[in-house]
Amino acid sequence: MTHAPFLFSLLFFIVFIIYLFFGIHIINMNPKSALNRLFLLLCISLSFWAFGFAMANSAPDMDTCLFWRRFSAIGWATVYSLLLHFLLLLTDNKLVESNFLFTIYIPAIISLYA
Repeated sequence: MTHAPFLFSLLFFIVFIIYLFFGIHIINMNPKSALNRLFLLLCISLSFWAFGFAMANSAPDMDTCLFWRRFSAIGWATVYSLLLHFLLLLTDNKLVESNFLFTIYIPAIISLYA
C-alpha cells in the first residue's frame, strides 16, 4: 500500500488535465461570452486545486507538502465565489448587474490573504 499516494497523485493530475481541457474547449467555442470566460476561470481555479493536491500527495517531505497545499489554496479559496458568480450569470439573476457582485468575492480574498 506504499503506492497509494502516487496513485492519488496520478488521479489528481488526470483531473487537473480534464479541467484544463474543458475550460479551453469551452472558451474556444465562444471567447467573447461572459459565461464562457467565467467557466474558464472556474476550471482554472479547480485546476490549481487539483494540481496542488497532486503534488502535495507525492511530496518527499513536509515542507514541500505544505508549499503545495498552500498553492492549492488558490483553487479552493476562489472556486466557491466563482461558482456562485457563474450560477448567478447562468440564471440571469439581477445581482449580476448590480454593484453587489463584488461582495461575493470578499470571502475568497480573505481566504487567500489568510
